[in-house]
Amino acid sequence: MSEAAVITIKLRLEPLPNIAAGQLQFGIQRGKTVVSVQDIHPDVVRLTVELEATAVPKPDHTFDWKGPFVHGRPGERFLYLNWGREQANGWHNVRRAKIPLRLIPTELVETAVAQNKILHGTLTGLARDGGPIAASVKTVQWQAQPKD
Repeated sequence: MSEAAVITIKLRLEPLPNIAAGQLQFGIQRGKTVVSVQDIHPDVVRLTVELEATAVPKPDHTFDWKGPFVHGRPGERFLYLNWGREQANGWHNVRRAKIPLRLIPTELVETAVAQNKILHGTLTGLARDGGPIAASVKTVQWQAQPKD
């Protein structure tokens, strides 16, 4: 891959913490704003979020990532998944998970671009303490999958 390419990234979180209806919401951070906000209820078994990011090839055969959902410095880019509540004065964060993009295998990025597929990441939404996942998440299972 010699040119930058826009790739759809779809994240699925399952299982989820047992959260009473109305206690928390889930969303993805775009710049300083949390978007794609979803309410969480006890009967919700999975959360999904979809976004686009640009993979920029580097000379060392890895990628830098760019786009409104991408945070961090070159070589340390990531996505933020947020747990909290929308309030009148904006989003109130309770927990935030960081999804490092450098951990997506290079060959999967190349496959997604060459075959017009999406990058699908599956991860648990459940932290060790039983609450929502937080901190840097290194256990995402990545696949290149056909677009729906």
